Amino acid sequence: MEILSVESIELPRINDKFRKDFSLKKSYRMKKENLIKLLKINAIGAEKIAPPYTVIISIGTHYDLDASIKPIFDSMQDAKVIDNDKNIHRLVIDKDPVKRNVPNWIIVELFTKGKEYK
Repeated sequence: MEILSVESIELPRINDKFRKDFSLKKSYRMKKENLIKLLKINAIGAEKIAPPYTVIISIGTHYDLDASIKPIFDSMQDAKVIDNDKNIHRLVIDKDPVKRNVPNWIIVELFTKGKEYK
């Protein structure tokens, strides 16, 4: 089930989470809050997916692939799309590199492990 499809988004990145004094950066918090809001909107009326989970992510970005993964998982949990990100047992990621000034895009699909399409 597709739980998120956004053509232009500023994704939160783990590299940008904290200031030097380890306080949370406002820009990170705002990007994460936006992601949570989008996930909640897309989850309205959707069938609950039971753990363990398979997550399939297609992403267009110029950033390192791993920079946004943990914030995406945390946002899925905060939006109550999944119960706990420790229950993600399978992850498939497909990255399309985009130029630095081109907007990021993302598609996230969520399935019960073993029920995903092949």
